[in-house]
Formats: sequence, structure tokens, C-alpha cells
Amino acid sequence: MQTNFLHYAIGGTAFLFIDNAANKIINSTRYYDYKPNGTNIAIGFTFLSRDSWGGLYNKSAKRLLLDYAFQFVDKVYFHIGPTNVRSQLAITKIGAVKVKEIDIDNNGQTQLHYEYVINKKDWQ
Repeated sequence: MQTNFLHYAIGGTAFLFIDNAANKIINSTRYYDYKPNGTNIAIGFTFLSRDSWGGLYNKSAKRLLLDYAFQFVDKVYFHIGPTNVRSQLAITKIGAVKVKEIDIDNNGQTQLHYEYVINKKDWQ
């Protein structure tokens, strides 16, 4: 799959994806919640420009981060808000499975999220 974007690491865990043809930022995402003893990490805080929705950018970015993460961990988690149906569908298309509902603290406010996981052994 050929993509027309360039990614930049920011501080080692956050990434910007730039559409080279349009010379604009189209996506940002990051790794977080790394647990080396449990051999897992989470990918999230992903934002995609509206004009890039439904294309290859998000899938390509996730594939890049998953391929790298699975060199070091056995599981990758995603935390998605219950009303963010677009992200829930996108993540299941690449093989993630919903495992539970969790409350996440966001600046002192508890917010419900769905937790999805992809296991290394299931990643193609």
C-alpha cells in the first residue's frame, strides 16, 4: 500500500502525519500507558483532519504504529469513547476486539471508554 505522508516523532511517543502533496498536518496520535512487565502499550489520542476521514491515512498510521509496537509488546490497547462510533468501527476493521468498558480520569472527570485490544499473535 503506497501512502503519501511523512510522519514525525515528537518527544518519542507522539507522532504527526503530514500529507506531502497538500503540505498539511492530517493526523496525530501517540503511544501511552506502556507496561514493560505486562508487555503492553496503548495507542490513542488520535486526531484526524475531517477531510482525511474514510481514507487510508488512519489505517496506514495505525499499521505503522502497530508494526513497531509488536516488536516489543504482546498486546496493544485502544480506549475509545462510547459515542465515537467512527473510531470503534475503524479499529475493529484492523482486527481490534472490544474487551471491556472502563472509566478513565480526564482532568478530574471520569469518562466512560471502551477498551479494545489487538494481540501480537493475531496481528498479520
